[in-house]
Amino acid sequence: TTTTTTTTTTTTPRPDLMVVCFGANDAALEGKNAAHVPVAAYRENLGEIVRRLRGFVRPGGRLMFMTPGKVEEARTAVWRNEVTKMYVDACAGLAEKGVEVLNLYEEMGGEGD
Repeated sequence: TTTTTTTTTTTTPRPDLMVVCFGANDAALEGKNAAHVPVAAYRENLGEIVRRLRGFVRPGGRLMFMTPGKVEEARTAVWRNEVTKMYVDACAGLAEKGVEVLNLYEEMGGEGD
């Protein structure tokens, strides 16, 4: 008697581009929103996310992070641009590690508007 076994391998498609937008809620003022994360912990979390996702995109694929955007301060008591800018700088620092960064804060007018 002969038994034939067929094995099917399924692979998850790996993206060509993965964009991560992470940090706007983390930048909430401490005590004003439960989502607040201290900037040092945010920086560490970014590093861990980069480490995990680099192996997920296909070889030659792109991993891009978007910084938090500029805050319309007149409409919120939870976020301030001077605090958000610290999170922007932490995210923008990923470029030093070879990660593409779109600085949404600067694209929205940065500090000059």
